[in-house]
Amino acid sequence: MEKGWLTINADKDPAQFLSLKKGESKPVFAYQAGFASGAFEYEIDRQEDDLDLADFTRKGIEVLDNANGFFMMVEGGKIDWAGHANDAVTNIYDTIAFDKAILEAVKFYNQHPDETLIVVTGDHECGGLTLGWSGTGYDSAFEIFSGQTVSFEWFDHNVLKPYKNTVDQATADIADLETEIEKYFGLSNFSEREQELLERAFVRTIEEEKERSDDEESYILYGGYEPLTVTLTHILNNRAGLSWTSYSHTGVPAPIYAQGKNHELFNGYYDNIDIYHKLVQAANLIN
Repeated sequence: MEKGWLTINADKDPAQFLSLKKGESKPVFAYQAGFASGAFEYEIDRQEDDLDLADFTRKGIEVLDNANGFFMMVEGGKIDWAGHANDAVTNIYDTIAFDKAILEAVKFYNQHPDETLIVVTGDHECGGLTLGWSGTGYDSAFEIFSGQTVSFEWFDHNVLKPYKNTVDQATADIADLETEIEKYFGLSNFSEREQELLERAFVRTIEEEKERSDDEESYILYGGYEPLTVTLTHILNNRAGLSWTSYSHTGVPAPIYAQGKNHELFNGYYDNIDIYHKLVQAANLIN
């Protein structure tokens, strides 16, 4: 309640969050903090009873709806983070979660089609994800993605961190983690090339942080992420027929989708900063 705000930790008190009513008299700050990043859990790691982005979107619409209208922005921000980490499966799960949030907006639009505008876009592409990898030629095998059951972040926090805290660096062996690797990534029967990549990454993972090389080759291979984990996601992605070009943002055009009143303003190609001006025009905020 500090300074007139109603603050809700939706992790600890989801019932209080869900009890919020239309036209809440106080400004509301509601949050849900994941175990490692201080944001929502990745959707792949979310527990069944945890609230998701669609829940927050639905409640936000309910609380903000009023006769004068409202503006609401919803971000599926961990799609970006999974792209930075080159974790395709985690990226897919969060994209689906974002789609479910958009459906909540569409439900509202269907009730108010003449006065509602929905715009969906991204501020950039991240990671340079592409369909196709030289090792699979024209083939893809997306079904193997079902073998990954946790995010890179969960694996780092719940498998690698405890392992590194208990094992002696001199006797650590990647064979110690074979069971966990197969359990959480569905990976086994590594080729000679894959095994070499894993063993090299394992050595980097076990090394103390201060001992790790920060040269150009290391960044290209691991991007500052846990070397073993990002190598596992790369191997899985490559086997499925996907590849990445970067751990950063890229220049790939970001699509823009619009539905509802004045949606035609968002046709075509333009600089992303023009979205602001188009929203101002769509909302009739220009004098």
